[in-house]
Amino acid sequence: AVENKIAAKKMYFETLAGIIQAEVNGAIVKLKMSDPAELKLNMNLILSDGRYSVNFVNTGVPHTVIFVKHLENQHVKTIGKEVRYHSTFAPRGTNADFVEVAGKNLIKVRTYERGVEDETLACGTGVTASAIISAVIKNFKSPVTCLTKGGDRLKIYFKRSGDDFTDVYLEGGAREVFLGRYLYK
Repeated sequence: AVENKIAAKKMYFETLAGIIQAEVNGAIVKLKMSDPAELKLNMNLILSDGRYSVNFVNTGVPHTVIFVKHLENQHVKTIGKEVRYHSTFAPRGTNADFVEVAGKNLIKVRTYERGVEDETLACGTGVTASAIISAVIKNFKSPVTCLTKGGDRLKIYFKRSGDDFTDVYLEGGAREVFLGRYLYK
């Protein structure tokens, strides 16, 4: 929108999750996200390969966050699908985020996305959920840096008062990956 001069560097646009504020600074975009809601910590889920301790937060869409070791060895598609359809999250389901702590205020994230029904290379609401849960469980401070499977390095900024989070922003690179034309008769 900025490149085509149909929007200013500061803009607002409407999504199913609400009105989103964005600021474009060169190749970096900073989006104001929905305030997190429905925080639920240390829930036990029984899955086909055992018991998992999971955490839940809605960042515009529902996300279940699972802390793991050795993120690269996780069966994100298999376990993610089980979490997505688990009766605990019925009827709407949930996205499943697998998170490895990689350093101070640094996490690696892999996401199984509902709707896509598979692992994706990056998920904005997923890294946001993962950062928020990391702040609560691991005492991370703003900003939290998130490394995605697709190689993106995203930052999540927030203000925190106890378990309440406001002014949540997602910042990362943006680039054109596809250009199409719609032709009609």
